[in-house]
Amino acid sequence: MNVLLDTNIVLDYILAREPHYEASSGAIKAALEREYTLFVSANCVTDIFYIAKRHGIGIKNIREQLEIMLSFMDIIGVTKSDILKTLFFPTWTDIRTA
Repeated sequence: MNVLLDTNIVLDYILAREPHYEASSGAIKAALEREYTLFVSANCVTDIFYIAKRHGIGIKNIREQLEIMLSFMDIIGVTKSDILKTLFFPTWTDIRTA
C-alpha cells in the first residue's frame, strides 16, 4: 500500500511537536512495520525546510533530519492534473453534511 504523508504529520515527527508527536510517530512506525511505501510531495520537503528554520532549527540539523526522512520515504511530484482532480474530491465536511 502507498501512503502519502501530510506536511504537518512529517513536521510533527521531525520537530517532535506536541501534542501530535506521539500520533505522527506512531503512524509512521506503523506504516514502516506494515511495509507500506511512504511518500511526501515535493513541496512538502521545501515547506519542512522553511518551517523548521523558522522554528530555530539549524540548517545542518534540518538537512540531517531530511536525509533520515528521505531514507524511508519517497518524493512524488504534484501536477496540475492532480490538483484539478482533487478539487472534486468530497471533503470530510461535504461527507458529513451530505
